[in-house]
Amino acid sequence: MTIIQQPAGEPGLPISPETMPPSTFKTRLIQVGPTRAIKLPSQAAAIARTGDVIEIDAEPYVGDVAVWTADNLTIRGVGDGRAKLLAAGQSAENKATWVIKGRNAFIANIEFAEAVATNGNGAGIRAEGINLTIVNCYFHDNQEGLLSALNTTTSRIDIENSEFARDGGNGGRSHEIYISNIAQLIVRGSYFHHGRVGHLIKSRAQRNLIAANRITDEAGGSASYEIDLPNGGLNIVIGNLIEQSALAQNSTLLENGLEGPINPIQQLYIVNNTFVNDLGRGDFIRIRAPTTAQVMNNIFIGGGNVLVGGGVLKNNLLTAGPGGSPHIEEPLFRTADIDESGTRFAVDAGLLDIRNYDYRLRPDSPAIGGGVDPGSAGPISLAPAVEYVHPVHWRPVSTSGRIDIGAYQYDAKPAPAAH
Repeated sequence: MTIIQQPAGEPGLPISPETMPPSTFKTRLIQVGPTRAIKLPSQAAAIARTGDVIEIDAEPYVGDVAVWTADNLTIRGVGDGRAKLLAAGQSAENKATWVIKGRNAFIANIEFAEAVATNGNGAGIRAEGINLTIVNCYFHDNQEGLLSALNTTTSRIDIENSEFARDGGNGGRSHEIYISNIAQLIVRGSYFHHGRVGHLIKSRAQRNLIAANRITDEAGGSASYEIDLPNGGLNIVIGNLIEQSALAQNSTLLENGLEGPINPIQQLYIVNNTFVNDLGRGDFIRIRAPTTAQVMNNIFIGGGNVLVGGGVLKNNLLTAGPGGSPHIEEPLFRTADIDESGTRFAVDAGLLDIRNYDYRLRPDSPAIGGGVDPGSAGPISLAPAVEYVHPVHWRPVSTSGRIDIGAYQYDAKPAPAAH
């Protein structure tokens, strides 16, 4: 699958032409709701066929679970708010509130909660079909938020402007999202928080783009890794807010390749993120050879090792936080080494309201003007071009040309619309 540049107005974000939303496949409209002829989403799933558009009224649907088998479906909540799929401890096929088996599903404006399966992996959505796009959805209080159960190099999952909260458990074997060895995962403009023992994001995909998200476990959250990329890959983590809570079950925020770097490409780019370690110890980034990380223009706050493994550290800002200040550790593997330059140290990172997870820069922040041009990863520019907007949104931005350190550029403005 070829990665190409996103159209103008969405710089730096790849999109694959094989997986555009299936609007061209519309054949009929199916409306679902308490006042409709079709009352339940499961009834719509039973009659849906290729290319249908299913509109679900924004009402609660308690204990209704479904398997969707048709291809090229658009399934969206309509009305005031989201359609609420409250599984109430149920799961279709003992797997999930919705099991998606069809190809190219596009799902928007749906809430998924309270899914339970006997194996402890009851998911809001279980993805078993090729290609899935999720937009403006809310997953919470499930045993697993999104579970991808298909290993294929022809599939892609996109998650945009969605929220995941209080999913997980199962002794750390279920997560907010768990993505299998597919071709590509893209996550942007989304909010992951208050994980339960498992990871906030775990992906075995061969390529991962994680851009402009808030991935913060927060007070009371007990997640393990914030980002777990256990098999490595071509991985770009850019413009994110990443925080580890004081109750974290594992002291690493981001790991890459620790279960075996078996994906065919092993490149890791960590650019213009803001990392906060409220645990006060452990590792911000931990990687396994042969991957070497390119770590540029990031803010690291709190005690812990910035990088365990090999790579390049360039123009990062290290500041004090719970348990002390970050430091550059000895490599995890003897064959690895770290090339460090341009590091800044400060007592205060100059963020607007760090206790309330507002990581925008104050006018006096030492991060302003401290960045360096990060270059590109193949055709993908790594320059700051997107930012997270709370809640659950992202926007493209443009700057005056100066590059700041961290997930926010101080003088960034919304980028002009493409024409």
